Amino acid sequence: MLGARGVTPILISALAWTGSAASYAQTASGGQPDGRALRPVISYSSETDDPSALDRAAVDAWEAATEGEPPALDPLVQPESNPAAYPKAGAEAFTVETNDAAGPPAEALTGDYDSRPAAERALFALPPVDRDPLLYQIERIDPVTTDRRPQRLARIEPYDPVGLRLGSFVFFPETEVGGLLTSNAATSPRGGNDKAFEARSSARLVSDWSRHAVELRGSRTLSYFDNATSENDRAHLIEARGRLDITRRANVQGLLSNEVSKESRSAIDARSLGARADITSNRAALTYNQRFNRLRTQLRGSITKTDYDDVRDGAVLIRNDDRDRDLHLGAFRASWEFKPTLTAFAELERNRRSFGASAADGLRRNSSGMRYRAGIDFGSASEVLRGEISIGWGKQDADAETLGSASAWLLDSNLVWRPSALTSLTFSARSEIGDTTSGNSAFAISRSAGVELRHAFKRHLVGAAGLTYLDRSYEGSNLTEAEWQTAIGLEYFLSRELIVFSRYQHTAFDSSSPGADWHADDVRLGIRIRR
Repeated sequence: MLGARGVTPILISALAWTGSAASYAQTASGGQPDGRALRPVISYSSETDDPSALDRAAVDAWEAATEGEPPALDPLVQPESNPAAYPKAGAEAFTVETNDAAGPPAEALTGDYDSRPAAERALFALPPVDRDPLLYQIERIDPVTTDRRPQRLARIEPYDPVGLRLGSFVFFPETEVGGLLTSNAATSPRGGNDKAFEARSSARLVSDWSRHAVELRGSRTLSYFDNATSENDRAHLIEARGRLDITRRANVQGLLSNEVSKESRSAIDARSLGARADITSNRAALTYNQRFNRLRTQLRGSITKTDYDDVRDGAVLIRNDDRDRDLHLGAFRASWEFKPTLTAFAELERNRRSFGASAADGLRRNSSGMRYRAGIDFGSASEVLRGEISIGWGKQDADAETLGSASAWLLDSNLVWRPSALTSLTFSARSEIGDTTSGNSAFAISRSAGVELRHAFKRHLVGAAGLTYLDRSYEGSNLTEAEWQTAIGLEYFLSRELIVFSRYQHTAFDSSSPGADWHADDVRLGIRIRR
């Protein structure tokens, strides 16, 4: 005798396996791919890593499927932390007579019968034995800046990286090489045409454990210009993340990183010509997450030390000690979960900035600030909508009374909408009250927003188009800056390991300072190799 409690996990496993294999299958009506209808994949929470935690909606969907109705749920559902019990009411109606040798008769079930041997069925058990490490990353350290799961939904790819398994870890290597043609190599009013060779390599080592997690990541970027050698890039990033699962409802996450890069020409206080400064940034962050049923709390803190190297312009040495900064940040967030794909939150953040030396006007830019935010989090598991968006208000007060203070409305977003299996739309936004060493000014208010549309024209051909806007105003000064950036690109997947890409980008920089405007057109073509 096999009751509903025995049939349920087998049928859910079969649905998950069928949905994964049919992500690009055609529908019976229109012959077009429809990922939402064909991918009822069910997972358990990456935050609790509880193998028994199944979403109640998954069980309801199974009941609907056995009555001949399509599952009425998002195709990838993040469950709640409490394990959902299998349905008891009416369970006898689904009881069938069977035996291990013959299995139940076909007419006993209205859905597809899983006739695979028990050993094969175990491969698709819930939770799956071989989980996707890309879905089990340490992401909640700072939801806006460190959560990569929304961007994973935005990426429309026929193949996922599989990596190389090293014991209980998975290693993901990637290398990208290409060429650049640009109309403004220096991205400045006096920049000229040039060409360059570009290379980027990265690697990630991710644990695949049932509890706790460790991730090591590194990347290296190089570029070589034919004429404008001052624009050559030399950058690297080394980062370690970890998660310690204290209980099913509490964990501690941490991050350590070291990053070295060249200063962008469009950065605050950046030089428009000549050598660019090397920027070294070291960061340590710690986050504690606690869940009380539907209430979630997050307490996080970080320390970031940023150093600007001195640069030499001919025989003149330009010192940047006044730009070196230590940033201490602490934040508390409280969230209320209405359902796994809809959470409201409020956040309070406080920071302290300390500079290494006084600026040219004799004043240090030390300051303290507050940020208040409220927003909506759509979770990180749905295959329709992921990420969060918030609005708020911030204020930064300089220690030197003559520098005053600055305040601004804030908009922050890391949001991806995927209306179909073929299309995704990303909305990103960031607002900040930055620092400047310009005379009579201590703060620069920056707001940026961007949208990117991705669409799969064919299974192996994916196009993208994006628009980004940046606005910056300097407190205590009439100086304002604005930057528009438009881009289109194509990716062609020759195989799982080899991708050919092309990209065109137009940038327009406008400044209220006379003679500071510039435009640039960039064309890139290259290949990406990954495992």
